[in-house]
Parts: sequence; C-alpha cells; structure tokens
Amino acid sequence: MKKLTYLLVASVFLGAHILAIDIGIAKVSMYRIMLFTIFGLGTLLMFQNHSILESTFQRQRLQYRFIYLFWLFSAVISILWVSDISRWVNGIFFVGCGVFSIFIISSFAKTESDIKRLFLIVFLMIVLHQLIGIYEIATNHYMWARLSSNRAAQFASSWRRRLPYSTFANINDYSTVIFAIIPFSCIFFKLSKSNWLKLTSIFSILATILLLYRTGSRGNQLAFIVFILTIVCLKVLNRRVITYLVYATLTLSSVGIIVFFAFSSVRQAIYGELQAFISHGGSNLYRINMIINGFIYVIKHFGLGVGAGNVEHWLTHYPVLEVDAPNIHNWFMDILTGYGLITFILYIIMYIYILRQLYVSHKYSKNPFVKTASLYLFAYVVSFIFSSLSSASNIIIEWQWVYWGVIIAYVQYTETAESNIISEKCMNQDSTKIPNKTIHSLY
Repeated sequence: MKKLTYLLVASVFLGAHILAIDIGIAKVSMYRIMLFTIFGLGTLLMFQNHSILESTFQRQRLQYRFIYLFWLFSAVISILWVSDISRWVNGIFFVGCGVFSIFIISSFAKTESDIKRLFLIVFLMIVLHQLIGIYEIATNHYMWARLSSNRAAQFASSWRRRLPYSTFANINDYSTVIFAIIPFSCIFFKLSKSNWLKLTSIFSILATILLLYRTGSRGNQLAFIVFILTIVCLKVLNRRVITYLVYATLTLSSVGIIVFFAFSSVRQAIYGELQAFISHGGSNLYRINMIINGFIYVIKHFGLGVGAGNVEHWLTHYPVLEVDAPNIHNWFMDILTGYGLITFILYIIMYIYILRQLYVSHKYSKNPFVKTASLYLFAYVVSFIFSSLSSASNIIIEWQWVYWGVIIAYVQYTETAESNIISEKCMNQDSTKIPNKTIHSLY
C-alpha cells in the first residue's frame, strides 16, 4: 500500500494530460485511477480484517480526519439547500477525492523514511513542471496549453513575452505549484548529502524566482516574500514575543469578525472604505468584491454556506457587488462561503494547530531532519495564506489536497516521534526509582 501511496502522490502532478486514459467521454487521469485502485484494494483488505489497516484508526491520528470528515459531511448535506445540483455533484467529487487522498497518505506514511520519500517525490514532480515551463519560454513550444490565436502570436513575436503553463490551464495555477516547491528545495539543500540533489535544489530555487517573475502572480510573489520573512522572524524573535503576537492577532481578528457580523453599520462603513481605497477599479476591486459577496452569502444562508460547488453559481447569478469572474479566488473564503461557518472554524483550528506543532518541532526537536523540515514547512503554511489568493478555485485543484496530505502526514510523524520520546523519558525515570534488587529480579 505504501508504494501505491507514493504513486498516488506522484501521479497527481501529471494532471489530466500526461499518461491519462481516454475513455471517449473524458480523459481519466493517473491520479484518479490510483485513487480508485487504492479505494478498491483498501475496501477488500477491510473486509478481510487485514492487519495493515489497524494503525489507520489510532486515536492520535483521528483529529485531522475528524475535521476533514466533517467538511465532507457538510458538503454532502448541503444538497438540502443548494441552488445548482450539477455543481454540487462536482463539488462533492473533488472534496471526496481530496479527503480520501489525505486519509490514504496520513495512514500509510508513518516513518521518517516514508516522509522523506514523499518529500522527494513532490520535489521531483514540481521540478518537472519547472523544466517544462523553462522549455516553453525558450522554445515557444507548448505541448498541453491551449493558447488563443492572439496569445500564440504574441508569444511568437518575442521570447520575453512568453509565459509558462506546463499542464495547467491557468497561469496562476502554474505559479501556485511552482511556489509550493520552495520548502522542499530548502530542506534538501540543507540536509541532503547527495551533490546532485543539492544542485537540483539550487536550480529549483533559482527557477522558482524566475518563473514567479514571468508568471506575474502577485499572490505567489507576495507568498515568496512572506516565506522569507517568516524564516527570518523565527530565527530572530524568541518564543515569548511570537506567542504574544499570535495571541494578539487572534484576539483582534476574533473581535473584528464578531463586530463585522453583529453591526450592519460597521459592515457598510468597511464596504465604503474598501470601495474608496480601490476606487480605481481593476482586479483588486473585483477580488475585494468577491470576498464581500462571500460574507453576504454566508449571512443569507445563516452560516451554513451556499453548498458544495455552488460558490461559482452565486457569484455568476447573484453578485451583490460586481465581480469579473465566477470564482472567489481564496482558499479560506471558498471553505467559509461554500461549506459554512462551523466547517471554517474547525479548519482554522486545525490550521493553527499545524502551525503550533511545526513551530514546537522546529524549536525543541533534536532530530536534524525534523528541526529543519519543520522550519521550512512552517514558513510555507504561513505563506500559503497569500499563495491561495492566486488560483481561481483551490478546492478543485487536486494536487493541493495531496500536498496537504503530505504536510499532515509529516505533522503526525512529529507527534508520534514526540510522544515516543516522552514515553521513553517516563520509562527511564520510573526505572531509576525501582530498587536495585527489583531490577536484578526482573532479569
């Protein structure tokens, strides 16, 4: 099952173009084939009460699964109030596949060697996309991108105007996956004993800077800056200062959200200030309008959300404020608007807990791999808040679900390693209290 899990992680980065099977009405990607294969095999093993599935239901590993299961549950029951059933089916499919992928990865990747293999797979697959992007810029040969005639003519006129797409339909989606390699590039550069892997890490960092510049994705460019600043802060600031800053931010955010929802006059004042601030129009105005529309939809649906896959339907047919696209362009607002306040709160709690665990692992672990990996993954999880602003709809991006499955598997590994160390310390302390005669009698 572990090998199938590795193949699942690798295949998701191939998209629906590379090694996909054409069944006439559509192309079935290798990722979905692997997902259904593992589901079928897992079901068979479950009926056989196979020992390989016993660790799947360890209590320590259920905290993340409960939140994702609740997310899936809220998506399913939203059929009771959704406006567009076909979009609901589409939403259920992507959330269901994503949740199941996280279950698989977090269940079968349990040791340090498992985690390192997953990191390497993700790293190499994104390097492949970097190479494809650089090849497209250099040669003007696009194997998978569907360019309009105007865009093709523009690219042919000068290499300086060419943009990388790889297997992605949207350049912001490509930019998001390119940025996602940064933590793994840093991890392998610092820890790898292999010269070729170190050189590949250096190449990937330089390629990320180049490609982020060429794509012009402001969200991912900002995320890259936040990633660097986060690492600097972790190296400079002490734990007490960071704790105060986190608590102050959470307190102010909580008060702000309560005031926003409790007083309509405050909401109107904020809307007016935002409109005045970006009165020049353009994409910034539309992005703000999307978020405001999302809050309005949540209020109209009494905190339950508009339902799985129905955010696009509401932005298309019932926009309170003008928007230029039917997508909300925000991972967190997609969760809040589509799946409701409770799901959103649970997800934020999990998000904060992941950050806490990564921070603690970086600060106090004596394992060089854990200490280093936790630092760069912590910086990525913080910067993802800004990276997730780039893509139109993150929920339907399959590789992001798998990517977060890898992060959750790593966090679970650090929790297990931490609990084992504590258990060993307790056993050693208990053994020192046992009289010498008792110890000899045990042998």
